[in-house]
Amino acid sequence: MNGALPWAARFMARYRLNDRRMAARRAETRAWPIAYRMALLYLTVPVAIWLLGWFKWWIGWPAAGLLAWTLREPLRGPWRVAPRPATWGLLLLALGWVMTTAAGGAFDRGNYDWTDHRALLLDLGRYPWPSFLPDALRAYLPLSDAAPPAPLLRYYLGWYMAPGLAARLGGLGALQWAVPLWTWIGVALLLRLATQRRRGWRVWLAAVVLMFFSGMDVLRAALLEKRPCLDMRLERAGLPEFVFGCFPLEWWSHIELQYTSPMAALRWVPQHFIPAGLGILLLWRLRRNPRFLAVSGVWLAAIAFWSPFVAVGLLPFLALSLRANGLRPFLRWPNLCLAGPLAGLIAVYLTSGALEFPHGWLWMRYAWPQLARTLPLFYLTEFLALALLLVLARPTVRREAFFLTSLAVLLLLPWYYYHYSFALRVSLPALLVLGCHCAHAVTGQGWALRGAGTNRRRWALGGLVCALGLGALTGVVELTRALRDFRPFLYAPATLTNLELPAHVQRENLAFELPPLLAHWLRKPIPSAPGGELIARAAFDVYWDAGQLLYVQDPCVWDSDRDQLFLQARPAANAVFPETFPARQDLTGQVRRLGEACGLIWRRPPLAIAALRIGQQGRANWVADIVLDATGGIVCADYRDEPALQVGYQALSACPRARGRPGGWETIAHPLAAIRAYRSAAAIATTRAPRARGRFHAYLRGRALTLYKRPCRSMDTEARFFVHAFPAAVDSLPDARRAVGFANLDFAFAERGARFDATCVAVVRLPGYALSRLRMGQFLPTGTLWTSEIQLVDPAVAAAQALRMAYQALAGAPPALQDVFDVYLTDARAIAFVKDACRPADTAAKFILHVFPERRWVLPWPRWRYGFANLGFAFERYGAHFDGRCMARVALPRYAIRSLRVGQFDSRAQRDLWKAVMPMAPAQGRERSE
Repeated sequence: MNGALPWAARFMARYRLNDRRMAARRAETRAWPIAYRMALLYLTVPVAIWLLGWFKWWIGWPAAGLLAWTLREPLRGPWRVAPRPATWGLLLLALGWVMTTAAGGAFDRGNYDWTDHRALLLDLGRYPWPSFLPDALRAYLPLSDAAPPAPLLRYYLGWYMAPGLAARLGGLGALQWAVPLWTWIGVALLLRLATQRRRGWRVWLAAVVLMFFSGMDVLRAALLEKRPCLDMRLERAGLPEFVFGCFPLEWWSHIELQYTSPMAALRWVPQHFIPAGLGILLLWRLRRNPRFLAVSGVWLAAIAFWSPFVAVGLLPFLALSLRANGLRPFLRWPNLCLAGPLAGLIAVYLTSGALEFPHGWLWMRYAWPQLARTLPLFYLTEFLALALLLVLARPTVRREAFFLTSLAVLLLLPWYYYHYSFALRVSLPALLVLGCHCAHAVTGQGWALRGAGTNRRRWALGGLVCALGLGALTGVVELTRALRDFRPFLYAPATLTNLELPAHVQRENLAFELPPLLAHWLRKPIPSAPGGELIARAAFDVYWDAGQLLYVQDPCVWDSDRDQLFLQARPAANAVFPETFPARQDLTGQVRRLGEACGLIWRRPPLAIAALRIGQQGRANWVADIVLDATGGIVCADYRDEPALQVGYQALSACPRARGRPGGWETIAHPLAAIRAYRSAAAIATTRAPRARGRFHAYLRGRALTLYKRPCRSMDTEARFFVHAFPAAVDSLPDARRAVGFANLDFAFAERGARFDATCVAVVRLPGYALSRLRMGQFLPTGTLWTSEIQLVDPAVAAAQALRMAYQALAGAPPALQDVFDVYLTDARAIAFVKDACRPADTAAKFILHVFPERRWVLPWPRWRYGFANLGFAFERYGAHFDGRCMARVALPRYAIRSLRVGQFDSRAQRDLWKAVMPMAPAQGRERSE
């Protein structure tokens, strides 16, 4: 009997071993749920796109093929399964979540992190792959083949590759739908994996709890923050003041730490949040699946391409899975053959030319008393209070290895810092594990428990719900901050690029030096050809090329100790420069050497800039003025230095004066021909010799107005000059200046003038459109010192001539409306009122012109309640009489227009003489301005 016991024990042990082996084989052959397979495919597709698009064919194609062959086994299984109703609800919830962030494109224009995201997306869609961003300076210098290549777009591009491919194939406009679609797929998969074990309404509740999961940052704000910044809409809702701050609630200003919530992470850093969620949930659900463990190295390398910080945060959980399953399931050929080379290639690419960020231990950066005051509160409010309540509500969670590992990561992570957002990004997997446990506890069966100790667990569960509700205020604040700006962002007309970002971001996203092996494997960059306009030929040759200034000096004799390059930008009307972009900049430190030459590039930021003044001080003194249009193109450019001004003055002084005419002003041209003469370089119009003290002589030559005085004293140039250019047609002016009726070209003498030989000379570039007269002078705060005028064209004659030409263009076209006046829509930008056999009484009443846009928010805020822009006008402003008829022509706004209301209003009788509504055709009024 005793001899049979060992045999029976051995038989049962062998039976149990065979049973475990059969279960492992069944698990290895069983197909994964579709959500798991789609998540793995979602994480690895960008890596395949990167391999095929960036590397030479003999590197990219075999590597992509090997990656596809590796994922063949995990992705095997049926793909046609009827989705449950809860799945459709999760898809709608994910869509609403994405559309309330900047990824949707309709909201959150003020999110400054998205400046980087959009620049990366536009660069991927704008330039050939691999994205060597064109260094225009190199096109103007004779460089050898040994010179370093153009800067490479070097970044963890996992989230950007699929929308970038859509932009490469369909143009930059494809980003409008590719970015929200790609983000929506990732967020929907994340919510599906997080709620995989829930059913019915519990699926949606668990997803909402995870979306708004956050630490109790409100408590920290109430205890430590002293500077609340209220959101007026939420203030009216009765919420307490300490809920709001000028910065996100999660940011600890006392020590640079932040554990972010899912709501804030998707809004600011989707490139980190999506791989963190999909990565940790795949590892958590499939931690014992042999097929997943066989490709876990490839999975981790793919996540490193999405975010190397998230890959670091996943390493403790992968080590936990390795300890539980042993080393053997990981030693499969996918991990051995592909994971190592792929991870090495990604690591070399991401570290090429990378910056050195500050790093070290936390006690090396902050004093121990400060850490003792701040860290306990940080731990308690961020996760320890939630973890304690969760353990009391669900005691079995203490045996969950992933839960304990997440607490250990969150406890140890703050003690080492790297850059400013290391803890923010690395902590995302651990925070999502804690959030999933809290969501499952709230939606579980803990409320219906019976027996001993259930009251304590119910109280703990109620406390957990209260803590989650208090933390949800952080997500609510983030959501309202995201919805403050309702203007959509349009990718197609955007000029944003990584070359225009601030210096520290530019160096972080670009690699100026590549390892020789990586440079040999990447595809060759396409060289750019010079196509700029020469602005100045001085110590530096200055070009304007596609919205950027290029300073070129070959051979280089630049000395930063004795020379200075400066740039002064003047904003357009009603434009204000941010503090990060000063109006006057010193460009001296941006000069760099390329071989035997040197130069620099200044790129126009996406701001409303009307003009630039550039120059050099030191051994060479020169100044150039550049006038820009709304699109950043050059209207005119004027280069001068002191010798050039002296030569110009000598040429002007040799010109004969013209006879005076009865107006007291001197001109050489008849008023009807003055416009043609004005555009000729030989045309010279001068004012009469001034008798009043301090007056300047004025010469008009081509498109330049020259003011000079001899003899000249310092007091003559202290007052500011004004030059008012009155156009022949008012609609030639920008919208902001039409109410005034002239272009304001005011300047100080130091900006546009110089003194030599007891003579003062200043040169002003005039607009390119036809002018009727010029008014100039000097003024002080106490009053005007002197004023003069040059009458180029009789205003009435000029307006009639312009309208006569516009009427001839309308000949034969049917009017859009026939009433007292015939109304013509000449194009999408102008409307004309015409009447034959016109009498003066017909034009005495004011004209009605109400513009109804397709979207009300394009109007200024005071006009929102009316719903239309009021462009009513008097006939003398936009109209003229000629050939027995009268005509008025008004430019329309550039935004999309739904309809127009036209007519005339008699102000004396306070009644409408006539009124009509004109619907706009779908093809008209489609041009929008940012």
